[in-house]
Amino acid sequence: MRKTAFIAAILLHVAACSSLRNTSPDQSRAGLSKKIDSIKQVVQEIRGRSFLEDFRVNVKTREQLREIIVRELEREANAQRFEKNRKLLLLLGLIRPDIDLKKAVASLITGHVAGFYDTEEKELNLLEETIDNPGVEGTIAHEVLHALQDQHFHINAMVDAIRRDDDRKRATY
Repeated sequence: MRKTAFIAAILLHVAACSSLRNTSPDQSRAGLSKKIDSIKQVVQEIRGRSFLEDFRVNVKTREQLREIIVRELEREANAQRFEKNRKLLLLLGLIRPDIDLKKAVASLITGHVAGFYDTEEKELNLLEETIDNPGVEGTIAHEVLHALQDQHFHINAMVDAIRRDDDRKRATY
């Protein structure tokens, strides 16, 4: 019985998602807005916390997401950590000296991401080519949860605290 209910839920989910596929971009974006609002409600109910404020949702091309990722990798604190890791990988012989590791990492991330919540800008960025795909709701729910966590627990402050605390830092590796 559980298996049948699970399969029925999946089929309903796929049918609902596929109904957005043959729509204009404006209709698709309106459908996306409704989808996000619905997901936000579910996340709030499950987590028992409400959003303190709304956040922006942006639909970006793959190249636009790549630019955001590169910008994040180039931030000073990230650049310093990145350079230490690059030196370690070179020392261990895991990468060649001629590889542009920043470019390779940005391409790898960009090639596998459907969206992310940006804790600096307080916005959800979604990959344009995936917004009508079945299953994108999982990515949206995951990133909406990060927005909720950020509003209540200030993710960047937590990460900075971990970076300054040697015991916590060791525990994360």
